[in-house]
Amino acid sequence: MRLLDLNKNETVKEVPLTPHSYYQYDFNHQYVVWSAEDIPTSTDPQDPMSDPNNIKGDIYLYDLAQGEVKRITNDDYDQIAPKIWSHYLVWMDDRATKKEEWPQQRWKIYLYDIDTGKEKLISTAPGQHSDPVIDNGVVVWEDGRHVDDPILRGGGNVPKNNTDIYGYDIATEKEFPIATGAYKDGAPDLSYPWVVWEDYNNDPDLYGADITAYNLDTHVVVPVTHDKIRQMTPQVGGSVVAWTDERRGGSESDVFTNGKKPNSDVFVYDLNHNREQRISGEKVDLVGGVSEHWVAYGEDMQLHWTIHVKRVPGNL
Repeated sequence: MRLLDLNKNETVKEVPLTPHSYYQYDFNHQYVVWSAEDIPTSTDPQDPMSDPNNIKGDIYLYDLAQGEVKRITNDDYDQIAPKIWSHYLVWMDDRATKKEEWPQQRWKIYLYDIDTGKEKLISTAPGQHSDPVIDNGVVVWEDGRHVDDPILRGGGNVPKNNTDIYGYDIATEKEFPIATGAYKDGAPDLSYPWVVWEDYNNDPDLYGADITAYNLDTHVVVPVTHDKIRQMTPQVGGSVVAWTDERRGGSESDVFTNGKKPNSDVFVYDLNHNREQRISGEKVDLVGGVSEHWVAYGEDMQLHWTIHVKRVPGNL
C-alpha cells in the first residue's frame, strides 16, 4: 500500500501489508489500519481450515513512525470495516453471532484504545450495527434496533429496512440518536461536527435516497439533496460533502435504467455556503473519499478502473 502526498505528488510511505487477502483500510497521521482475511490453508474437505466460513477477518495496525505492524484482533470471529481517529479504532464485530445463524451475522461496534490495548463493546442495543465512523471523540454508525429481523445484514440499501443513525461520545460513554426517521437512514460518514448519510424518508418506495447532513454542535439538519433521484455513499471532509449521483444516468456500467444510460456523477456540496457543483465527466463515476481540499473517485470503464483525485473547486 502506498501513501501519497497529493500536494507534492510523491510517495510518502510504502506500507507492508500482511500476507493475507486484505480489504477495508483507514489511516491518520500516525497509523494505518486494515482488516485482513486468511486464505484457506488446506484443500482437504475434512479439514476445518478448508471451509471459507472458518476464515475470519482480523484488524491490523501499522505504526508509521516505528515501521511496525501489530495484530489487534486474533480470534474465531469477523472484525471488519476499521476506522481510526487519534489513538482510537472502531470496527464491525460478529462475535455475538451464533453458529446456527451463519451466514447471517450479528454485527456490533467495538471501540479499541491503542494506548491501553483495551477494547469495548459500544453498541449494545438489539439488531445489527454497521458502518462505523469516528472523529473528534465521537463514533457514528448505522443502527438496526428498529429493524424487524434482528439478524438482517446491516448496511444494505433497502429503503424499508428501517435502520437509524446513532452516535457515541467516548469521553462521556453515552449513546445518542442522530436520525430515526420512519424509513431507512444509513451509510453514515463523519467529519466533526458534520454527520452525513443516505436518507430514504423522502422516497421510501423508489430506492431514491437523498443526502442529509447534521451538525453535532448546533443540531442543525441540512437537506443536501431533496428530489426523486438516487444519491448514495456520501462522504464528508470538513464542510465539504461528496456523493455519487444518478440525475444524469445510472451507476451500473452496463445497465440502462428508465431509459437513462450509465453516466453517474460525483457532486460536491459546501455546507458553509450551501453551494453544489458536479466535478466528474461523462462516464460512470463513483465517489471514493473527500477532504476539505481533495475529492477522490473511481471511473468505471468496464474493462478497467481509473482513479481520479481533484481539488475541491475554490468557488464552491
